Amino acid sequence: MVFRRRPGGPKPPVIDASNLPPPPDKGDAAPGSDKPREEHHDKDYQSQGRRRKRPEVMVQDFTQDPPPQPNMAKAETLVEFVHVVNRLKKKVGDGGFDPVCFLRAQEAVKNLAAAYLDIAAREIRELSNTIQMARMHPEKYAEYNASIYKQAHDVKSGGGSYGFPLISRIAESLCWLTEGMGPPGELDFSLMKFHIDALIIVVRKKIKGHGGEVGMLLAEGLEVVVAKRKAHDPSLVLGEITKFLEKLDSA
Repeated sequence: MVFRRRPGGPKPPVIDASNLPPPPDKGDAAPGSDKPREEHHDKDYQSQGRRRKRPEVMVQDFTQDPPPQPNMAKAETLVEFVHVVNRLKKKVGDGGFDPVCFLRAQEAVKNLAAAYLDIAAREIRELSNTIQMARMHPEKYAEYNASIYKQAHDVKSGGGSYGFPLISRIAESLCWLTEGMGPPGELDFSLMKFHIDALIIVVRKKIKGHGGEVGMLLAEGLEVVVAKRKAHDPSLVLGEITKFLEKLDSA
């Protein structure tokens, strides 16, 4: 056991436990007693249930003799820096902007945008045919509702990618109408027809962007009537949608 004194305090004496006299044997008599020391200790410390053990004490003044400093040179050798090889960078290269590739990508998007109108027109015709089949076979409404939803979703996914967000918005409204719908009635088929007519006008007139003020009003009108139909609101009026379709077609 080592006691260290803080700098600035009094200097304690140095005690060397090795020079202390050895303890007497257990059989020797204790001072002032005729009984052997072992019996004397047993009587004195019986209440404690243990025997006292002499500690080994060593006091060292580090203000006069400072402790040895650790060998930092040896510690530095225990540190190892591992440089992980970036294998992905070797595969893809340094990267950077390539204007030639960018121009090629722009040209490819333009070509696909021109072809998209033909693709959209075909998808809209197929969607219209599915709606007609659903009207002719009301007993298979669950199957046809799922087909109408899937085809409308396909139309929606392509419009925004090629500069026709109005197509995507109208198709999304049609998806919302058929989502979770039960057996469709005449009002539901009328709403579906409004969506199909709006999509046909946008594709035929190649209306890019949001279609201006008329296009925005048409999309909002479709969303409003669909929301009222989903809520079974009796105030649903379809006359306004017809007016917006006529304005969009004549624009």
